[in-house]
Amino acid sequence: MFMGRYYPNMDDSHRLNIPTNFKKYLETDLVISQSIDQDYRCLWLFNRTDWEKTSSKIEELSIMKKSNRYFQREFLGSSYETTLDPKGRLVIAKELLPFANITKECVVIGSGSRIEIWDKATYEKYQAETEGKLEEESEGIEY
Repeated sequence: MFMGRYYPNMDDSHRLNIPTNFKKYLETDLVISQSIDQDYRCLWLFNRTDWEKTSSKIEELSIMKKSNRYFQREFLGSSYETTLDPKGRLVIAKELLPFANITKECVVIGSGSRIEIWDKATYEKYQAETEGKLEEESEGIEY
């Protein structure tokens, strides 16, 4: 399970140091995709096994429904296979960087079965706008 928040910088070759705490949970084969959030865009990084659970549910959606086709096309079409390089850095597909406005300063967040990769300024804006809402947002969640 991925958890915690870290602040690495991405280098000019689109490589990002993944926190050591996360590396012990990462598999060799990874998938990186756009998040589905439009207000606060980030990237999602999955282990292949967790990605297969997510993508299999998406594949089960009926292609006869227009919104399902759109979702499959956009979400799966913006997903890329990746791995860590020999130094343990994640190479982020350049096609994904504009979506999340990622340039150099990043925030890497453990979100259970996935890792979120944010542009630092976007994440700070998100935090400022959602500050104090944890209790309110968790109200409807049942365990």
